[in-house]
Amino acid sequence: MFILFVLSGQANAQSSIGDYPSRPVKIVVPLGAGGGTDIFARNIAQKLSERLGKQFIVENRPGAGSTIGTLAVAKSPNDGYTLLLSAIGTYASAMAYDQKLNYGNMRNDFAPISLLGNSTLVVVVNPNIGVKNIKELITLAKNKPGLLNFGSSGTGGLSHLSGEMFKQMSEVNMTHVPYKGTAQIVPALISGEISLTFDTPPAYLAFVKENRLKAIAVGGTKRSAFLPDVPTIMESGLPNYDSVASYGLFAPAGTPKEIINLLNREVNQILLLSELKDNLVPQGIEPAGSSPEVLSQFTDAEIAKWMRVVKLGGIKSD
Repeated sequence: MFILFVLSGQANAQSSIGDYPSRPVKIVVPLGAGGGTDIFARNIAQKLSERLGKQFIVENRPGAGSTIGTLAVAKSPNDGYTLLLSAIGTYASAMAYDQKLNYGNMRNDFAPISLLGNSTLVVVVNPNIGVKNIKELITLAKNKPGLLNFGSSGTGGLSHLSGEMFKQMSEVNMTHVPYKGTAQIVPALISGEISLTFDTPPAYLAFVKENRLKAIAVGGTKRSAFLPDVPTIMESGLPNYDSVASYGLFAPAGTPKEIINLLNREVNQILLLSELKDNLVPQGIEPAGSSPEVLSQFTDAEIAKWMRVVKLGGIKSD
């Protein structure tokens, strides 16, 4: 499942981690507040702070399909004090979407630490468009091309490319409307400014329960434990559709292996805590750790998938 990153600069790595962390550590989330990535980051940061005795601070840096925050981490010192916590699909789609950026080869610019967990994407619609399932959505989109628009948390990000992949597989025409994060998508969807979105569940669950929004499908290969009555897109007529937000923790390439190992060990222990699961599971997030190597392999597969979507759709960076 993830790419093997080339850890450049290892010759300069310390032979030991000394008193790391001796000062606050910044965890950059390349998306706005309120979404699944942000929720996950704040839970992980709190537990790392408690276990390692120094503050781990979440910094939201949204924009340009997550590339602004991601690029900031790529350019940061490789000393373990600036980390990237991102949905793997967002991370991978950023690379697929804009290969002209300075961090264009993310295999060279990031060191994987650990997979953190998974959250299925959910297709959420404004009830006023009158569709109850994916088949009805496709029929409406084909009968009235261009009528529907879907919102995303940024051009080139996971929610955008998930919508583009849906368009390609179902052969429908929908207009993409980019926002700067989930916090802006929710009111736009409720008001009818947009028709639907492909996004992680946390920010939408309460509104779905109140029938102000409707969840018509989930993007993974199996139904979600949090929305057991909602079918997958696969079983709704698009058998090869698979888009899941898997979260991972990364450091700039060349970060000392001792720091990578320390963070991997701590994160994997945190992910087993019942308290963490109690906080995340109701938000639609299932914690799951890994080795750095597994994270690398999974990211590699995700990059390949989203590069196909970008190429087929002729999607260009702004």
